[in-house]
Amino acid sequence: MSNQLKNFGSIIFFAFLVVILFKIYYDDYMIANHGRFCIGITKGWKRTAKGPTVYYEFLINGKIFGSSAKSGKDTLVLNGGRYFVRFLPNDPTVSRVMWDRPVPDCIGKQPLLGWAEIPICN
Repeated sequence: MSNQLKNFGSIIFFAFLVVILFKIYYDDYMIANHGRFCIGITKGWKRTAKGPTVYYEFLINGKIFGSSAKSGKDTLVLNGGRYFVRFLPNDPTVSRVMWDRPVPDCIGKQPLLGWAEIPICN
């Protein structure tokens, strides 16, 4: 009975791992192919063993969404920095901040539903 229980536990663990990896891959695929862009504002950070975790918020259709992401960059503005965020229009809780794309000062207010492409300054 003990071996059967161990095997069952291993199968459950493996299945859980596959589901998590699929969800990460699926979210990245959907954002890359169907994502929109908005302005995210950094709201602070926390030091972790894997580097700083930076918290950010963004506004879509009048609602504030928040998330966090790891960053290996030393040049981030950790509180009040403006960076482009790519999000899923049908589920803005799924987002990816683009640390390598700070928002230029010439970009003002964003549309309610964000942009289909990253805007450029005129």
